[in-house]
Amino acid sequence: MFMVKMVHKNPKTRGRRAELRTFLLWGWIRIQDKIQRGSVEWVACEAHERVHWDQYKRSYGFHPVMYKFSKKYRLEAELEAYAAEYKSYGTHSSQRMTRYKLAIMNDYGLGDFTNGPDVLKELWKRVGEG
Repeated sequence: MFMVKMVHKNPKTRGRRAELRTFLLWGWIRIQDKIQRGSVEWVACEAHERVHWDQYKRSYGFHPVMYKFSKKYRLEAELEAYAAEYKSYGTHSSQRMTRYKLAIMNDYGLGDFTNGPDVLKELWKRVGEG
């Protein structure tokens, strides 16, 4: 019923490596042109965006609305997506995890909603290393 398609096209949102666009039962995962299809980075972007696609389906299409208006929901959504992205690499990296923490706090408008140590602790817990 639901269908998602991978597209090798630059995301519409500036500064993003990848993004999910949706319409009713369809979704398009857009991954930057400069990221080589099949590379480790491609797989990581796909893992992250597929989580958002699953969230979209689980919420019966209300994910974009809840994501926009609820910081708590947005934080949970990004923690789940970044944990999947981290696991896709298959290697431990505290540097990567710190980058994810900063992205969650700064790029998603959550810096005033949560603090860094809490985000980092929750990320480590979700990947099974904390």
